[in-house]
Amino acid sequence: MNSKAMVHYTGNVFWPPPAKFRSSCKIDITYFPFDDQTCELKFGSWTYDGFQVDITNRINTFYHSLKSPMPASEST
Repeated sequence: MNSKAMVHYTGNVFWPPPAKFRSSCKIDITYFPFDDQTCELKFGSWTYDGFQVDITNRINTFYHSLKSPMPASEST
């Protein structure tokens, strides 16, 4: 995978590392369609510690595998 760095006129550089994340969660559809599902994701780095890695949500929308927008209920 190729990835290019984006340089802003302020000097900020954004480099999206080439990565693809997939996850699966157990779901409970007892109260479908009025249910809520929680899926916990844990990210880590083999190169940097937690003080050197800052994972942020660039926009307030996450996209699932079908590429249609889903509102993010919570992100930390």
